[in-house]
Amino acid sequence: MGGGGAHAPPTPTRRALLVAMFVLHRQSRLSPSGAGEGARSAPGFSSGCLVTPVLHRPEPNPGAEFLPSGPGLASSHTQLAQSVCGWTVYTVWSTAASLSLVLLHQIRMAFQQISSLLRIHHRAVFLRLPSTAAISVTVSGVPRFFSATKTTTAPPNGSENVSLLENLTVLGVDLKMARQRQPGVLRKIQTNEHGLSEFLSRKGASRDVIASIISRFPRAITRSGEHLEERWQLWRSIFQDDAEIVRILDRSPESFFRSSDNENLEKNIRYLNSLGITPQDLPKLLTKAPRVFSNSFELNRTMVELLQSVCVSLGGTDHEGFARAIIFRNVYILIRSTKRVKANIEFLLASLKLSNAEALSLFQSHGADILDLSHTSLKRNFKSLWAKLKSLGCRKAEMKRLVLNYALVLFVSPATLNEKLDCLVEGGIDVKQIVEKPKVLDFSAATLKQRLSDLNSLGYNFHASGIAILDMSRKRFDAKFEKLREFGH
Repeated sequence: MGGGGAHAPPTPTRRALLVAMFVLHRQSRLSPSGAGEGARSAPGFSSGCLVTPVLHRPEPNPGAEFLPSGPGLASSHTQLAQSVCGWTVYTVWSTAASLSLVLLHQIRMAFQQISSLLRIHHRAVFLRLPSTAAISVTVSGVPRFFSATKTTTAPPNGSENVSLLENLTVLGVDLKMARQRQPGVLRKIQTNEHGLSEFLSRKGASRDVIASIISRFPRAITRSGEHLEERWQLWRSIFQDDAEIVRILDRSPESFFRSSDNENLEKNIRYLNSLGITPQDLPKLLTKAPRVFSNSFELNRTMVELLQSVCVSLGGTDHEGFARAIIFRNVYILIRSTKRVKANIEFLLASLKLSNAEALSLFQSHGADILDLSHTSLKRNFKSLWAKLKSLGCRKAEMKRLVLNYALVLFVSPATLNEKLDCLVEGGIDVKQIVEKPKVLDFSAATLKQRLSDLNSLGYNFHASGIAILDMSRKRFDAKFEKLREFGH
């Protein structure tokens, strides 16, 4: 071995490499060193070239390089390096000898022995350099790990992690969407994208679903395997199987990954149970509004306490039942601000001059659906509805009756609502009939226009027969219309 200075005892890996190189060296001594009649040059390589692999462990110690010596080995060489697990493969060329097909095969076999001894996956690619006859051996290292792993080199400040981008591309992630949603995640050094992919795959998620989840909520790749398993088990305490959870994650990734606080999730489940929401009802709420369960426990409790205080202020006795009824009717209220909900309640009480009994009844039924509406939108819609009804000859009492019968009328935009009202009035419907049967406003203006046209063609008398026929499903309406036409109304 070349080099001066003492060497530490060889490690098992180094011993394995030495054995493999010794085999190569012994085989090379049996090969012809010259370009005599019995020697053949390798196809594609010029004669007079010998390629010899040299292994070197990069250390400050100049004596760490080792090279088998013996007849037939060139004395001059050039080092072309690539690092593999702390070792460097050098390409050495010389014009002193030629490379035979046999020796080329022996070199390849030797590298296969080294590969198996190191137990790493690699590929060897032999390339002819354009201006020389040297052979370049390229060995790929171990890829970025599937579990939470730091890259060997941190990306520059503000730069994206190239290794992470490559992994996400392999997983089918939409990088453009990920950059729009949470760009900071792509600059992180430590992530768990492959661990997340494997975890969701075991739970039954397809490759497309996994890619979609990460694309829409990239922060999911920052969750550890332990966290994922613990959170999954909490969700399984509500749902019967993994497939239900996968469907929710596909629809709303943030519901599962938005919060990393599993303790908060557990508190929310216990608290909602304490309100009398049964285990049979919890899955319905989580499916409808999964974000509620990742919402802060304190915020959820504050909203419930507000609803309970409203019940008490209106003379109600079952404040827990009042809050439970509203939440079950409109669970989204839990992710709205208490300021908005309180302002809406106060506005409806004052504008409609509701009695306590009327308010309690309204808010626990269809009125709950408008309590989380934007306060600005609620006031605008209310003002527009009153102006339209007033123009049609209605009084405040009829406006109040309409809202008490169908509060969702305040959820519809002014333009859409006015179009429907005009369509009904032009079709021969009295506005007072609409006040009594307001659910007819659930249908689109186009549907109402078509039904009115069909019925008027038969001479249907809405004043005598009412407008309930307009509030039927399509199947029931078609059947009713056929009977009317058959019997000539």
